[in-house]
Amino acid sequence: MRSVLFCVVAGMVLVGCGESSEGQAEILPHLSPIQLGKFWPQGNETPEPGNRDRTPYEFVLLLQSTGDADLVVDRVCVGGSDNFELEGPVPATIPAGDQGAVRITYIRNSPGADNAAIVVRSNAGALPELVVPLCAQVVADGEDKTLVNPCEITDELASQTISEC
Repeated sequence: MRSVLFCVVAGMVLVGCGESSEGQAEILPHLSPIQLGKFWPQGNETPEPGNRDRTPYEFVLLLQSTGDADLVVDRVCVGGSDNFELEGPVPATIPAGDQGAVRITYIRNSPGADNAAIVVRSNAGALPELVVPLCAQVVADGEDKTLVNPCEITDELASQTISEC
């Protein structure tokens, strides 16, 4: 049986390290960290995919099943902010070599920044608790929103999110 040691780093946070072996399920997010950017306060009642101006805003995180076995996602949750809603993954069992989707909706209505983390619990051999940093910000209506601040997730937030999930 072949084993490969690998580590996943998101931003400046180590989100997992382990050995990948043949016959195991493995997971890889298509983007980490997720920086949604800056938005103006709510401009519509329902999210509009592709609307980069106002909240609510929707984003889809793809979870790739990169191992030899099917990836079974047990739970997906977000910690560090109540301004994100998650839906999915669809499907919950992702065939080897395929991908599933988690919909993230940013719902903040007032100015402020949100630094959070998504935890994906699965049967992945090396990363059974994948942590993906997530951040976004709402600025006052009409304020400049062209400069994007980087995600500032800490080891403490990542650990707290894992324990809450």
